[in-house]
Amino acid sequence: MRDLSALIGQFVAPVPGAPGANPNLQRSLDRFARLPELGPRLRRLPKSPSALIQGYSDPGNAGALRRFIAAHTNGVPEVRAIDLYDLPEVYALLGFPPPDFAFLLADASDLRAHYADRSVDVVVQDFLLNCAPATLHTPIVAEVGRILSDQGVALISFSDRSGVCPRPTMDTAEFERRFGQPWRPDAYNLADVFPSDALAAADLKGLGGGVVHDPESRTATLTTNPTGRFEFFRDAEAIMGLFEAAGLATLAVDRSEGMDSHGLHCTRHRCLFGRIN
Repeated sequence: MRDLSALIGQFVAPVPGAPGANPNLQRSLDRFARLPELGPRLRRLPKSPSALIQGYSDPGNAGALRRFIAAHTNGVPEVRAIDLYDLPEVYALLGFPPPDFAFLLADASDLRAHYADRSVDVVVQDFLLNCAPATLHTPIVAEVGRILSDQGVALISFSDRSGVCPRPTMDTAEFERRFGQPWRPDAYNLADVFPSDALAAADLKGLGGGVVHDPESRTATLTTNPTGRFEFFRDAEAIMGLFEAAGLATLAVDRSEGMDSHGLHCTRHRCLFGRIN
């Protein structure tokens, strides 16, 4: 929970002197607002559309989405958020009041117990795929395709792998030779890969800021300091292909350049998807 609090704390209270800023949903919505295709799609939604944020960080995200949708539909959306972690508890540890939204502890890769087919009008992922191992990308995207309503829209943001290419890189075979541990494509952090926290901490010195390339999934995994948490990157075309395979059409894309708090130069994609008719 301490490492998670530090991660969320980057959004609640950014670290002074950090080389860049982590994106939050408000910044992404400002970029989405530039897409001429967005307004007409939102105006086709019900007066009070249902909205789901998959993965949550900044406590202002729900309010930002609520205002954004209301401005285009003149209705008040019902906003819910899901995450693998108890975010209200994390905010309480950080001394912040719980955000104003309905929160559900749930896995974005399997929402069958919580959402029926075609039951959500707006699905939002703000860099969720960069926080989830590649083994989960297909089921996460498939669930978006399953729950999105017939007239619904998905607002999906992600960074592609171009920013990690200049970083020191090893493939999974070299990782195993060097550290005596097989690479785990389902791992979220170094502690998942190594048999003890002590060993993970020791090896972070050599891995922090470095990238492990998985040839099978074509995923680049960045180890971030100081916690050893992973960030996951793929080619933009591969991610777009997952949404197409899930029955969703690309309606518009906004691309921008930025730097995150780790000094990583990112090409960020904000994609508007709708159901293929």
